Amino acid sequence: MSIFPNSFLNFLTKNTQTILSPKISLEQYSTPIPLLNEIFSNSIDFNNKIVLDMGVGLGSLSFCAAWLGAKSIIGIDSDREIFQSLKKNEKFFLNLFLSYQLYSQKEKNFKSKNNKNITNPVFSWIHSQIEFFQLNNLNNKINIVIMNPPFGTQRKGIDFVFLRQAAKLRCPILSLHKYHSNFNKKLADLLRIINYKVKWKKKLEFPIKNSMDHHALPLYVVETLLLLIEPV
Repeated sequence: MSIFPNSFLNFLTKNTQTILSPKISLEQYSTPIPLLNEIFSNSIDFNNKIVLDMGVGLGSLSFCAAWLGAKSIIGIDSDREIFQSLKKNEKFFLNLFLSYQLYSQKEKNFKSKNNKNITNPVFSWIHSQIEFFQLNNLNNKINIVIMNPPFGTQRKGIDFVFLRQAAKLRCPILSLHKYHSNFNKKLADLLRIINYKVKWKKKLEFPIKNSMDHHALPLYVVETLLLLIEPV
């Protein structure tokens, strides 16, 4: 059962699942809808939080966090070409979000035209390479980092570069990684260095449709590990 309403899932399906010109070097694979439900079906409280999405893509993680109550979402991505679509998605999302909140108020016998208590989430999009971005440039205190970093098949270890960067903020990090036989050891070594610990983890299957020139099969299924880590 989804934690999100059908109207929001339809928005995600239509607007966040297809990158028109995905770049192999960036491993741009949109997070599938079923995985989004798994990722956000946990005990993390996003309500009134400031969230950083590292590698925002078309915004699926950001919009999920906003739907669950985040008040401010900052998304960073190195691909300049996605920002036009991302800003359009933001506009569509805010229209849907307001309509849904007004409808919910009406269902709860509130005045349907009184939206003074409805506060839209605020989005900020930043074009930058994650590994070189100066996190101290952020004016906001980040409460949680969310990300689906590149798996590291093109640039080995790039997902851990994302983790190292996020750890500088000393806040919880929710992150999805490609799982392999040596992953747990490498993760344990990294966590000792950045002084973090695993709060919980969960294995998930990540389906990837044929979207790159080097793909020979119609569908690939990648074993991934969803992590919530926090400072020690």
